[in-house]
Amino acid sequence: MGHPPFPLDYARQARLFRQGRERWKRRCAAKQAEIRALRVRIRDLEASRARWKQAALQNRSQPQPTATARLEPNPGGAAARRPS
Repeated sequence: MGHPPFPLDYARQARLFRQGRERWKRRCAAKQAEIRALRVRIRDLEASRARWKQAALQNRSQPQPTATARLEPNPGGAAARRPS
């Protein structure tokens, strides 16, 4: 017949199964840590987006000054010079 599916040395079999289980646990723990980090990132991004959206909506509701309204009139009509 063919080869047995596992080595016949039971100590070696146990060691290989244990190593496989430990590898699986490490991979699982790493993936869970990545999932937790991504959830935190999503939470922070959603909070930031909500803050920016709220600020944008508040700014939209306030009347925007026009370009001419922002210019201050020059008293005396002459160009203002800074003293040297």
